[in-house]
Amino acid sequence: MIITFHGNQYIKLQTGNTVISCNPEASEKGAKTTRFGANIVLATNVYSGSDPRLETNQYGDADPFLIYGPGSYEVDGLSIRGYMGQSTDKFPMEAPETIYLFTFDDMRVVFLGGIIDRSQIPPEFFEAVDEIDLLFVSVPSDSKSDANHVHSLVTSLSPKGVIPIGYTDVKDQDLQAFAKELGAENTSGEEKATLKLKDLPATAMSIFVLKNS
Repeated sequence: MIITFHGNQYIKLQTGNTVISCNPEASEKGAKTTRFGANIVLATNVYSGSDPRLETNQYGDADPFLIYGPGSYEVDGLSIRGYMGQSTDKFPMEAPETIYLFTFDDMRVVFLGGIIDRSQIPPEFFEAVDEIDLLFVSVPSDSKSDANHVHSLVTSLSPKGVIPIGYTDVKDQDLQAFAKELGAENTSGEEKATLKLKDLPATAMSIFVLKNS
């Protein structure tokens, strides 16, 4: 799997000719937005099929399958599950967030979007997953409380690999602090991550920091 990061929570996953785009940004006049064709678009915080963010990967001849809510989906031989995040008194959500779970290139992938605490994840998610190979999780804000909760969330899920999202510059102080706290050896960032299941440790946790490309 080849993974590239395009700012905020916008991620491209590719294996062979299959491309999955996660949380694309809308193309706006005067703003630089990376566009590429995708087979599947996953959006954690989109609530309408007419949202312009869903048009970003309708590029060239691509006509992606759009997923923007909870449910079970079968697309191009892939099984994708979306779970609705829970708003709690301690961690209220201004808008719903969908958590995605799927297997891609033999790796069990979880994309959390803006979820920052275990209490926001519904019980049925934990019933469905017993092992996570690759976890995409947002960098916590400069709030020490948020940082502690996100760190606790990641360690409780015990993924083999973690890719932080939710920043624009690899020099972001919150990103750097978060990656180092998780034990990242390299926080300067890579242009992309090329991963196979065999590259992920069986017992430890690897942190992959990506530059905004």
